[in-house]
Amino acid sequence: MAYNIERTHGKMVFQELIVLSLLAGTGHMNFRLKINREFLLFSSLNFQRAAGGYGGIIINNRDVIPLPFGTPDGDITLFISDWYTKRHKELRKDVESGKDLGPPDGILFNGLGPYRYDEKVVPGGIVYEMINVEPGKTYRFRVHNIGISTSLNFRIQSHNLLLVETEGSYTVQQNYANMDIHVGQSYSFLVTMDQNATTDYYIVASPRFVNSAARVLTSGVAILHYSNSQGPASGPLPDPPIDSDSYFSMNQARSIRWNVSAGAARPNPQGSFKYGDITVNDVYVLLNRPVERIDGKWHTTLNGISYYTPSTPLKLAQQFNIPGMDFGVWTENSRVTYNKWDGVARSTTQVFPGAWTAILVYLDNAGIWNLRTENLNSWYLGQEVYISVVNHETDNTESLLPENAIYCGVLSLYRSKMLS
Repeated sequence: MAYNIERTHGKMVFQELIVLSLLAGTGHMNFRLKINREFLLFSSLNFQRAAGGYGGIIINNRDVIPLPFGTPDGDITLFISDWYTKRHKELRKDVESGKDLGPPDGILFNGLGPYRYDEKVVPGGIVYEMINVEPGKTYRFRVHNIGISTSLNFRIQSHNLLLVETEGSYTVQQNYANMDIHVGQSYSFLVTMDQNATTDYYIVASPRFVNSAARVLTSGVAILHYSNSQGPASGPLPDPPIDSDSYFSMNQARSIRWNVSAGAARPNPQGSFKYGDITVNDVYVLLNRPVERIDGKWHTTLNGISYYTPSTPLKLAQQFNIPGMDFGVWTENSRVTYNKWDGVARSTTQVFPGAWTAILVYLDNAGIWNLRTENLNSWYLGQEVYISVVNHETDNTESLLPENAIYCGVLSLYRSKMLS
């Protein structure tokens, strides 16, 4: 599926995309528009992400753009992810045959298994992640959910998480006891080591929206170790949010606000881009439906259309603002609930079952831009769309193709002619 949008006479097109989910139960959609300030890198070939094809990218501020918080005493990156005992090729076959992946077999921290917090639940001999810290210091924790399809709740026992940034945007600084991090999402927290260190502390990532037994058996657990710690962590894990409270995660997402006075990619404040004052030119409604058979094969769709990957690569894209989300059916009247001032700009958003999420995209770059689900199984079966932005005037926003570019697909013949 592709949308073709024209940009003429210097007019920038502002699009409103409404993504709705008809899925019942606990399935989530997490959408991403690619940008050049991305903090999460992963393979988009088949199921390679499930085999470890991912990583993080840290892009530091330019010298002329100060951090909107004090320089942390340390920088810590945590990759949290669901984990299955099946190999990635077996998982791919299950998805192709219409099988649901189900709850994961475990949750990993930086590729390592859980600390043995309960001998009845966690077997011995598992290597776990330990984060060493100094008392009184403040650290920046960069946390990425690089899993396949499981939303995870992240928390550190007895410590507050001060949210300062998400996916290239500085946020209004707020304390959270825990944070739901959906597939493909990235957050930065400042965490101060202000406890008395009578023991080590649990760092936990537990599955969201799965049955309670699976949540207990698969929680990922790392250790926060003070240099003056007096003993190992023990006792029960800190409590997760109540899964039956369907509004908790949505209200938490709504609470994340753009820091409109801070600069990010440019010296001018993020809030100088007043997205709420821009006239919306077009509205596109994307409807997510359960997996279905098309021509005898299982596919996921947007508006009943499943994407098939061509042999010739297409492009990737940019950030968007998130003005609103809610349960129920989106209508024109839903716009009165939008946050038109400091809705955070990011490259992923969650769409809850039986709910909608609105995103506003300022299409100021000509090219072909990708909108896709982050859940690997849904993406693999075709849940993505491309938006083609066409400018009939001279466009200097795109660089020329480098001379050593590799041509493939339908352009491979052109490559042969260039070399002859």
